[in-house]
Amino acid sequence: MQNRGLPDRGFLHPARLKYGPSGLSAPQKIARIRRTRYFCTAKNVMEQKLTYTPHGTCSRQIDIAVEDGTIRSVVFTGGCHGNLQGISALVKGMETAEAIARLSGIDCRGKGTSCPDQLARALRQLATK
Repeated sequence: MQNRGLPDRGFLHPARLKYGPSGLSAPQKIARIRRTRYFCTAKNVMEQKLTYTPHGTCSRQIDIAVEDGTIRSVVFTGGCHGNLQGISALVKGMETAEAIARLSGIDCRGKGTSCPDQLARALRQLATK
């Protein structure tokens, strides 16, 4: 399980649990700590992921992760590797609405679309989910 910003408590050996609630066995204490840890690490964060298949471009797939309306990661498969790495780095941390506004309508060699335009379409699709 991914720890979301809370300090890691590490492995809890039963010998370290002697100061916990009295009357509970070590396995019960471990179970209580695990439940508490799970509860504490869960946030009310809306994370969305999308695997999008672009049309009319060299890239074959776009994997996008968005958290609370902010782009967390974009990974292109295929296409112009250097340019797509640059686009991914530039949109990371950007609000989805801003990325859509900036990338929509970009044309590549008269194809009527481009990898950035396809990313904008994917983000628009993700926003309507």
